[in-house]
Amino acid sequence: MAKKHPVRHRRRPATGSAPMPTPSGALEPLLGLDDVAELCGVARRTVDRWVREGRLRGIKLGQGKQGNIRFHAAYVRTVLELMQRTGELPPAAA
Repeated sequence: MAKKHPVRHRRRPATGSAPMPTPSGALEPLLGLDDVAELCGVARRTVDRWVREGRLRGIKLGQGKQGNIRFHAAYVRTVLELMQRTGELPPAAA
């Protein structure tokens, strides 16, 4: 009888988890859920929902449900501006 091999899960390629350089060449820190919520003027649960819905993409650090999500600050500002232009977020959040 043939020997069964265990199923191996492929690792996803890295999505650029390193801090992004700013125009001045300095590196911007990654933001957590609380930081993004404060920047957007919404509750942390709202940011968590945006991630689940795919409206906001983050970088997952760690494994399983205990992994932390971080966001590039420049990306969050871009998404925030887009959401304000489309009316999904009130202008006062900026």
